[in-house]
Amino acid sequence: MEFINKVQIRGIVGRTNVLTYSDKTFVRISVVTNYVHPDNTIETTWFNVLAVQDSQNPTKDKSFDLTSIKKGDIIEVYGRLRPMHYTTADGTEHNTYDIKANDIKLNDKLWQK
Repeated sequence: MEFINKVQIRGIVGRTNVLTYSDKTFVRISVVTNYVHPDNTIETTWFNVLAVQDSQNPTKDKSFDLTSIKKGDIIEVYGRLRPMHYTTADGTEHNTYDIKANDIKLNDKLWQK
């Protein structure tokens, strides 16, 4: 039996955070999606997305540089859920799930890991 961990979302970029470490660029993006229920109530969900790109050659086999994504862009993300566990300074433990991006589509351009 094959186990599957797949996520696909399409939404609007809220904030972006870029960190370069060694030869990699880490891009953390918040993406908001809306779901309209049959009674016309709207469910808004925010997702944290993490993508990693080679800083030495960011456009190799890619259609665009991930650092060009900005607030308000509509993107489509394909990836997997990644559990995160952390403890705050006051000792409170938290569990969250991030999306580790494999592919990101922006304005008909596709970025692939």
